[in-house]
Amino acid sequence: MRYINQHADPGDDPDPFLGRRGFEIFPGVYAPSIRGPIVSESGDIRVWLCEVDDVGPDPRQEADVRVAILRTLVHEVALIMIE
Repeated sequence: MRYINQHADPGDDPDPFLGRRGFEIFPGVYAPSIRGPIVSESGDIRVWLCEVDDVGPDPRQEADVRVAILRTLVHEVALIMIE
């Protein structure tokens, strides 16, 4: 959370669950501003997930949330491949 809050756009609001800077992508579903960095020393990829309220996303929106998470992972893997 500290990493996200330090590197996020200062205009992003903290989510009500963890206080991470980000935005509400669907009602009750919050995404952090930074969804995943590569730790260059070790080559580790970190993917930070969305926070969801108790109700959860609408089932039609859940697929969109999963695609956003997968897109982050693929993006970070691609960055490793081109280094």
